Amino acid sequence: MIGIYLDKGLGFFDAVKTALEERIEGTWGLVVMHVDHPTQLIACKNGSPLVVGMSDFGVYIASEYVAF
Repeated sequence: MIGIYLDKGLGFFDAVKTALEERIEGTWGLVVMHVDHPTQLIACKNGSPLVVGMSDFGVYIASEYVAF
């Protein structure tokens, strides 16, 4: 779905946002990376927990804090 919006000319963020707003239902958590934007991650959720941790070694994203 995200790829369809990218093919239509939307930018990375807008393609993810549009796909999630128009197509996804229910409870979910998602992290998206694009090959053309390797330093960017888009993390989003609807109902499900999503936790972000940072350290000197990187950024970590998980669906439960016990993962850290």
